[in-house]
Amino acid sequence: MRQLELDGVALSYEEGGEGKPPVLLMHGWCCDHTYFGPQFDHFAKTGRRVVSMDLRGHGRSDKPHQPYTMQVFADDLAWMCERLGLEKPVVVGHSMGGIVAFDLAARYPKLTSAVVMLDAAVVLPSGVRAAIPSFLEELRGPGYRDVLCGYAANSLFIPTDDRQRKERILQSMSAATQHVMCWPSKVCATTTPQRRLGDWRCRASTWPPTSYSHVRTWHAFTRCSRRFCTVRPLAQGTSASYKCPSRSTR
Repeated sequence: MRQLELDGVALSYEEGGEGKPPVLLMHGWCCDHTYFGPQFDHFAKTGRRVVSMDLRGHGRSDKPHQPYTMQVFADDLAWMCERLGLEKPVVVGHSMGGIVAFDLAARYPKLTSAVVMLDAAVVLPSGVRAAIPSFLEELRGPGYRDVLCGYAANSLFIPTDDRQRKERILQSMSAATQHVMCWPSKVCATTTPQRRLGDWRCRASTWPPTSYSHVRTWHAFTRCSRRFCTVRPLAQGTSASYKCPSRSTR
């Protein structure tokens, strides 16, 4: 993998292919760039420049003791795009990576050409947010790896998933550093839907075309976003595309 250093922190990435618009891939919580391996190969072979990141604290990137907020990740990505000359990338994020993609578009509205959020809980129901503090407390304990495995095994898979692949994913996720595990959970517990979608509402005139897919939170996200953008369902009750209306500057 290649690396760039930002303020003493090494950020790792994989790059391949040529062609525009480029594609920027971002993995989820406690994962790394390999989770987007098939997609990386596909886009690289079909005429797209593609970059797949190891977010700060994940994979082969450095893991300093510091806050790991969505804004920190988004700022890293904006810096990487500038350094690598990624112009108007299509940003694809899975799970936490989708939330990072959302924050990237909010903080840098002119940077992206489109945003794709896959299984990204941008808007968490209040009941789910209320359960996070107890989960976070368990992650801070000595048995944090078992806690993560138990959560992931019960929440992130379906009965028909390949057993060996499931075990590989659980081993990979539970190998993450403890302080990195805890920060995103803390952020999700304290960020309300009103605060996150407020970023979208304030920047509706410059927001890029967006696709959102998440079975559990799709309805909540769509209900909130209909107030300020056009929603086009892609799959019943699971995904949709969003287009914010242009605002006249005259």
